[in-house]
Amino acid sequence: MVPLSDRIDLELQVPYDIKDVHARYELPDGTPYDNPEGNLHHRTEKLEGVSDFKLYWNFNVDRWRFSAGVNLPVGRIEEDPFALAALGLNHQHIQFGTGTCDPLARVSRLVHVMEGVDLSFAAGAQLPLVKNRNGYHAPQMIDFAAGPRVRIADWLSVDASYSVLYQSRATWDGDPDPNTGYAIQGFQVAVPIRLGPGILIMPNVYRAFDVNTRGGGDTFKLDWIAGLSLEIPLGGRPTPPVEEHHH
Repeated sequence: MVPLSDRIDLELQVPYDIKDVHARYELPDGTPYDNPEGNLHHRTEKLEGVSDFKLYWNFNVDRWRFSAGVNLPVGRIEEDPFALAALGLNHQHIQFGTGTCDPLARVSRLVHVMEGVDLSFAAGAQLPLVKNRNGYHAPQMIDFAAGPRVRIADWLSVDASYSVLYQSRATWDGDPDPNTGYAIQGFQVAVPIRLGPGILIMPNVYRAFDVNTRGGGDTFKLDWIAGLSLEIPLGGRPTPPVEEHHH
């Protein structure tokens, strides 16, 4: 985060993701099935790497924060997995980016309730406008979160939030990707810890309690998600953030 003025700062989010994937094949009655072609499609594997960076311009007005930005396509993308599957070739469905520069928008608000207790509200969107070089048009992503923030000490607080994440259907050369399109509801708990002026480290855990997918795709179970973020201001006097960003 780089403060540009008392009310404006520039923020770059640099995520590194570890995706631990477990694949299991079974017959309609639940009997395990040793799929001889399973490794072509879904495999038990661990994938890791940088995901797309996100660059935001943040405008702080009272306890409001308005953000506009752009997705920077540095994450790994894949070739059309359905076209490769039709040829009997090994392929990968999981990607680390969209492959395109997508508009980003966020708005958040902090409401003071009582001494040491605030309520935070946040909503955001990522709206891919074009398909990437492999013919993939990434889905729209819209999120909302709300919950209390309790300050335990000047350097320590606890955030709890209810969140909704909506994803539209992606396409490969105009054909719908059946593994996309969902609405997820979940709870997140984060513990922001201030290590110094403007320096914030935040471990967090997320648990989904409802996953609503569109029919036709592979069934999946969303497990616990753990994250760790670090905020460092570069130069100037940092503006206290309205919202610690949840991943």
